[in-house]
Amino acid sequence: MPPWTLWLAGRPAVMAALTESWDPRSPDYVGRFRMLATGANGQPSGAAYVRAPGDDAPVHRAFAVGVLRIEDGRIADMVAFHHNKGRNP
Repeated sequence: MPPWTLWLAGRPAVMAALTESWDPRSPDYVGRFRMLATGANGQPSGAAYVRAPGDDAPVHRAFAVGVLRIEDGRIADMVAFHHNKGRNP
């Protein structure tokens, strides 16, 4: 997914990346999230909304949609579509 060439394999790798981006002390901190369960292309997905650091508006803005592929009752794959707004990790 441009502009990020990122591949996370397994729960520990995903959790480590999320922990870093959700820590307000981290330079990679994204902001406070709210999630909404939804669907895309007939698959379960989640819409992410974020309130970025320094954003004075009391709203969460659209940030990403993660589309899941379920196999044997477990998440086998997720493709995320992010609103980058000029950020380059």
